[in-house]
Amino acid sequence: MAVVRSWWPLPAIVALAVVIQTFVLRDYEARGHAADHLSSAHVLIASTAWVASLVAVSIGNLRVVDAIGGADWTDEQADALGAGLPGFESGHSLAQTSAYVAVMVAIALTVVMRVRGHIGTGLAIGAIVTSVVFPYWIIPGAGVVIVTIALCVARHRRFAGARL
Repeated sequence: MAVVRSWWPLPAIVALAVVIQTFVLRDYEARGHAADHLSSAHVLIASTAWVASLVAVSIGNLRVVDAIGGADWTDEQADALGAGLPGFESGHSLAQTSAYVAVMVAIALTVVMRVRGHIGTGLAIGAIVTSVVFPYWIIPGAGVVIVTIALCVARHRRFAGARL
């Protein structure tokens, strides 16, 4: 039961994103301007799921901080002394599991961006590889950052060219 209480946000986040996308957007067939709005809805749902998983990582990390309190432990000391503290194990577990979910959702977001035509295949592959290879404990799903930067650069170039 403790596992369910500490991990419930993860399946809830993924299930919510899938349910919203499946039921709310399934009957829409859009073209032109309306298709752009539908595409944005898909991207926003996937983005929200990624951000929600990052929030869950933060909650797990804060549980560990609360468990340790003001102690200045090394990693070895934390492993030896922290196991009995309330919130220490569950915080680590939530942070790690949420980070894995964030990587999976980042990959899904990248695929949605590619399928919707917002990014090219090369960028999508690079973002997925980055999400998998970049350490999940630093930036879970770091490929999303790559996609964001690329989209901002492309938008800037497009607007700079329009001004000329």
